[in-house]
Amino acid sequence: MDQPFDFTSYDAKHTLASVVAARRTADESEADLLAYVVHFCDLHPVVNPDDEAATWVTVDPIFGPKDIHPISGPGTPTVTVEAVHELTAALGISHGSGLNLVGQTLELRYRLPRLWALVQDLVLPAWQGKQVAEHTMTLSMEAAGFVDRHLAVAASRGTFKLGMVPGAVQLAVAQCDPEQAREVEEQQLAGRGVWFDKADTAAVTYLSATLDTVQALALDETLSTLATTLGRLGDTASRDVRRATALGMLADPQAVPRPRSRREAGVVGDALRAPRPHHRGRHRGERRVDDQDPGRRLAGPHRPGPDPARPGPGPHRQRGSARPADLAARAGDPAGCDLCVPRLPHRRPTPGVATSTTSSRFDDTGPPGQTSPANLACLCRRHHNAKTHRGWRYRRTAAGYEWTSPLGRTHTVPR
Repeated sequence: MDQPFDFTSYDAKHTLASVVAARRTADESEADLLAYVVHFCDLHPVVNPDDEAATWVTVDPIFGPKDIHPISGPGTPTVTVEAVHELTAALGISHGSGLNLVGQTLELRYRLPRLWALVQDLVLPAWQGKQVAEHTMTLSMEAAGFVDRHLAVAASRGTFKLGMVPGAVQLAVAQCDPEQAREVEEQQLAGRGVWFDKADTAAVTYLSATLDTVQALALDETLSTLATTLGRLGDTASRDVRRATALGMLADPQAVPRPRSRREAGVVGDALRAPRPHHRGRHRGERRVDDQDPGRRLAGPHRPGPDPARPGPGPHRQRGSARPADLAARAGDPAGCDLCVPRLPHRRPTPGVATSTTSSRFDDTGPPGQTSPANLACLCRRHHNAKTHRGWRYRRTAAGYEWTSPLGRTHTVPR
């Protein structure tokens, strides 16, 4: 395909700036499109008894229309179906796509006014605003306003993600419509069950189940405990295979292979009888350590902590102390994506000096560039490599972290 421009005089920096400008223009066009759709719908309201409203209709081939559903939530204006026909023809899209476009746009404009304003201000992409509207159409006006307020705060701060929408909707229903939330929960619990499907071979059978969430979590913990125990007793199969074996053990505990010793019998018996999902003194997924002892917190529960009488490396080693590393890890202040937690590098390492984040001592009289609580940042592997090997750099600001790309463009990651 022929290129619309002559790119011979474009370098990487100019091309990237053009990409950003094109993206900005596309966002403006999408926001303008939604505004035009709203105005077009306002010009075609349902006012006469003969006007047919645009709705979702399920049609039975024999008995005709079966179910009729509105295209947007309560409180939005009704639009004639002729208006949707005009839009779909002009845009060259299907009738269903036209109903989606009109319904989501009206939902966003009239029931999510804060998000609508952010879309028109180019803070929130139009397609994300329509995705939120798709999730709020069945909510009451109060619940939709709850979602609008909470997600608008995240969007204005630059921290909005589509994964937030289902949680915000569930919280809105629980807060504003508790009766509806109770009915939905009862309907979901009524759909529980266990199903067995034969596979193509007689060796295995497919199993699927819908369980109560608390019971499902307990079962998951039980299977993990039994699978770990089987591995310790010599089972070399993969973890998934051991979990499947553990589920079969629960079906018939008497058929479990006999252990070779009393100790193994006790381990298997304890796992079958009393697998506990939570252990005293720690939450799920955390190590059980003594928070009062920094040495044990770094070395683990079975390793000796650092000896205060033993001198550590000098300041030229540029190693961070256990204390500032622990502070930064607990700060929960990622400098990049949501995975920026494991690594704690220098913000400004001294050129030519080896740096590390292992535990040692911080000397406030040493040379500049050594790790301290003031310059630690949490980075995942991808952002750490970008900073170390790819020419990216960042600095801490009051708003968060300001990254600078190799081409000189700056990007702010909010706190």
